[in-house]
Amino acid sequence: MFNEGVDLPELDIVLMLRPTYSTVIFLQQLGRGLRKIDAKPDKRLDVLDLVGNHRSFLHRYQILASFYGAKEPSFLEAVNIVAENDSEMLPKGCEIIADIEAIDLMKEMLAAKEQAHLEFQAELREWFEVHGKRPRLIDLYNLHKKEIKLKQLTGGDWFAYLSSINLLTEKETKALERVHDLLKYLQNGVYKKSHKLSVLQYLTKTEKVFGQVSIKELATSLAWTVTQDPVLVYDLHDVRVELHKQLVERNRSSWESYLKNNALKTLNKSDFFTVDNDVFSSVFVGEDLPDEAFEMVEEIVEYLMQLQRNRIKRKRFKDVKENGSTFSPVDEDGNELDAEVTVETWKGKPIRVIFHAAGGKLNKDYVKAIDTVLHRLSTSPYSTVIDAVVETVKTFDLPIPDRRLDTEEFAFPLLLENLSQALKKIGLPAIIRPSFTLGGTGGGISKTNGKYIGSSL
Repeated sequence: MFNEGVDLPELDIVLMLRPTYSTVIFLQQLGRGLRKIDAKPDKRLDVLDLVGNHRSFLHRYQILASFYGAKEPSFLEAVNIVAENDSEMLPKGCEIIADIEAIDLMKEMLAAKEQAHLEFQAELREWFEVHGKRPRLIDLYNLHKKEIKLKQLTGGDWFAYLSSINLLTEKETKALERVHDLLKYLQNGVYKKSHKLSVLQYLTKTEKVFGQVSIKELATSLAWTVTQDPVLVYDLHDVRVELHKQLVERNRSSWESYLKNNALKTLNKSDFFTVDNDVFSSVFVGEDLPDEAFEMVEEIVEYLMQLQRNRIKRKRFKDVKENGSTFSPVDEDGNELDAEVTVETWKGKPIRVIFHAAGGKLNKDYVKAIDTVLHRLSTSPYSTVIDAVVETVKTFDLPIPDRRLDTEEFAFPLLLENLSQALKKIGLPAIIRPSFTLGGTGGGISKTNGKYIGSSL
């Protein structure tokens, strides 16, 4: 009855009657009985949880397991820790008593096939309780840096799943009835290239996803947004040489033709978009759709575009030798090092130095090669190293600060107050962006390229 804001130090028993997925609320409930009282220095608190048959109770096992010293245990790990009941690991004077029947019940709830599903569902509910709204797909991706397999969710798509666990608002539920087929089409689509999503992203940003736009306008916009983005532009790498040159130079007629023959042609085959008289239209033109419908489409497109950017980056990494000049560096004594280094270019200027990972007998001197090239880049009047971070399959999704190189000789990243001096030295245009480096863990042939990237050279 009283979750928070009640201060009755005399309380010596707490009855848990309300199911909750929130660890914060659970601890607030528990805290009602944790007030000290001078008159009873040996006060004992008994907590009786009467909602142990509710799946939210699994969260409580995680909290209880943390009292034993466990850090972020899974549901199954938490149940096993509490079942072992090693009282010596608990704070003095504390004990946790879980009936055998309760332990068995928790394990039954955790059938292997649904453990991950339960944890994911509980995470969504806890997000809702903490933030007052459900998470967007991009929120979950940014939190875990992992793809969510939308087709594997209950109902086969994201919004059907949210509806099944009652996390859609009333307005979202009504909007879903209008555009659910479109949302399923977007989620189940095949995206070998990013261009369809680039079109849809432009439509969402200009609020025309349920309207219409001239192909001329689309071509003009994408010609700039794609060619100015070093990730998206790589999706043009396999077009014929002459067309690639025209697209990179933002020739509008070439972009119109390219879109008509590719992204727009595919979208036109769907039940949701049409191309007629050089106008790209939604089948919802003229319909009065709620803002929630627009926001749902925007949410899916934003998430899918993030996955596409990851795909392109990995493809570019694999093709790195094709996108630059590869050589073996020479050390200060004039000896050629056993290491492969590739200088990658962007718009005719060198932007990255890639060191290929060591493996077996290959690239044995790659560490010395890194030291040698870093030193020359940092002391050359023609280049500036602004940042240096690690990039491998295992570190791909880690935050930049966790991947940054920590060296005594070089200070990374370059401080902003020094950036203007660096730009004066290297001249404009210059690419200022986080950089990738190193890679591989040794002990065998590396299947990926390790990288170091000088942000601007």
